[in-house]
Amino acid sequence: MRMLVMENKFLLHLVYIDYFRAHKSEKMNLDERMEQSGTYSAFRTSLDMAMGAVYIIIGVVVFTMRYFGTVELPTGTSWALGGLLLLYGSFRIYRGLTAIWRKRSSGRPGRR
Repeated sequence: MRMLVMENKFLLHLVYIDYFRAHKSEKMNLDERMEQSGTYSAFRTSLDMAMGAVYIIIGVVVFTMRYFGTVELPTGTSWALGGLLLLYGSFRIYRGLTAIWRKRSSGRPGRR
């Protein structure tokens, strides 16, 4: 009886290991497929462009209003914060545009 229980535990353990390995590889394949799909890259590109525009708008507001929320900023601080927001927003838009250009150039045969 004791040997039968040990064999059953061993078999259950093997079944669990096989189940875990199968689902782990399935999840990895799903992640890889999501990264390679056009939907994910289109979403990422549009997110870069939209957030870049938002950062640029906030940077312009900080430049002109000289306050951030309810905190009044000194002139140097507002210029520095506004400049950083403008630079980061420009970078996000540039990253989105390069993704679009890369996708278009790789999508056409004969061009690189």
